[in-house]
Amino acid sequence: MTNGNTVRSEDVVELKVGQEALNLISAENFLCQWETLYHTCPWSTIFQRQDFVIAWYKMYTEKYIPIVVIGKPSENLNGLLLMAKSTEGRTITGAGAHHAEYHGWLAPHDDNNEFIKAAFQAIQLRFPHSTLIFKYLPPNTPVGWLRSDTVLRRRAYFRTMSQPFVDIDETTFEKKLNEKKPRSKVNNLRKQGDLQFEKITSRERLESLFKEIILQYEFRKVAMYNRRPFAEDPLLKDFLLALFDKGIVHVTVLLLNGKIVASKITTVEGNAGYLKGVITQSPLYLKQSPGVLHFLMMARLLAQEGVARFDLTPGGDAYKDQLATGHGEVYHLWIANNFQTHAKIAVAEQLKELFRRILV
Repeated sequence: MTNGNTVRSEDVVELKVGQEALNLISAENFLCQWETLYHTCPWSTIFQRQDFVIAWYKMYTEKYIPIVVIGKPSENLNGLLLMAKSTEGRTITGAGAHHAEYHGWLAPHDDNNEFIKAAFQAIQLRFPHSTLIFKYLPPNTPVGWLRSDTVLRRRAYFRTMSQPFVDIDETTFEKKLNEKKPRSKVNNLRKQGDLQFEKITSRERLESLFKEIILQYEFRKVAMYNRRPFAEDPLLKDFLLALFDKGIVHVTVLLLNGKIVASKITTVEGNAGYLKGVITQSPLYLKQSPGVLHFLMMARLLAQEGVARFDLTPGGDAYKDQLATGHGEVYHLWIANNFQTHAKIAVAEQLKELFRRILV
């Protein structure tokens, strides 16, 4: 390990790559252990759930090589790290890559730090020229060990990020919708025709709306970032449909005369929801703020369905802070393959943050 510790990573963890990793996570006994660990881990999120991870691994097998690290003894799973290596470079990211909001590991308690340190070491021994990237660590992930490990600390770029969230209940959002400003905007839309809020419950209905959703989503992304996510990622639609089939994504639309004025494809499990997904609003009705109206209606529905907290996810967008009822703290983490790479990452990330603050 590090700091003179003579324990070897192979004594603590087992690393599986590629087809070997896929075979492991397809085994019934392993899936049962994964499910138990997922529900035991205090900081697990839906992005470490087997339905999400396996769907992503299988959908993006030509772009990413699965990497799975498990704690020993494997018959009593006490640690699980799910990663993937890009087939086009040296980057190793959390399973789900940019399709997941949170990357992290699973452990039954926060003092099992030997597992994750050994897991990092095992990956870097197997892929010595690669850099590990965790977009955001899940809220409450233990990180004290990283600050105290001198070797890892010198290679890690570790940044605290604000995590806005909304604690939701039906009464609160019923009141918000009846406030003067939202009520006026709803009435203005209703004057133009039939206004309907709809939760999508069938794959056929979602497929019938996807063309319009994609058009609005890419219009916004082109305007803001000159990006076309669905055109650049031809598998994205099929991936979202696969998640919909598994009940992982929650889809709602706001319709005016049968046409979408706002929509959200978000990620929900149990009493927790995440903004990560696809968010749209029609540019024809921006004065009525259909995106905000739709969010208020969606939050009211989620409260009725038992969701208590909706994670607006990190990113620094002004509208998230306006909607948030509170803020948590999460971490952005890179582990470089050497100190020179670490320095380059640190400079690039600091410049990115500076430009973001200038533009906000």
